[in-house]
Amino acid sequence: MNAGSQYTCGLRVDGTGVCWGTKDENKRSFMVGVSFVQIALGAEFKCGLTNLGSVICWGNNDKGQLNVPAGVHFKEISAGDNHACGIAQIGVTDKTKILCWGDNEYGQASPPE
Repeated sequence: MNAGSQYTCGLRVDGTGVCWGTKDENKRSFMVGVSFVQIALGAEFKCGLTNLGSVICWGNNDKGQLNVPAGVHFKEISAGDNHACGIAQIGVTDKTKILCWGDNEYGQASPPE
């Protein structure tokens, strides 16, 4: 379960999602036909992590918050108002790196090395 701006979403046992709260239908919408192991909610967008490590984001993209880095296997994700970050697995090793995308006005999408 995760809380966004005026709404909350949760995952059912089968990995499908449901949202409640706001009267804004766009905020309550959830990706159909995809199963997730984790979700992260921004102000007006959502991201889901699949069991294969892919991240899918949908909703408002005015700050690039849906522009997930391609070809990356993520282990965990988190979202702020207009940006998201994930712990990415590097190759087939146990090494990880934080990758972020979306609004970077205050450096929130630029993690330290």
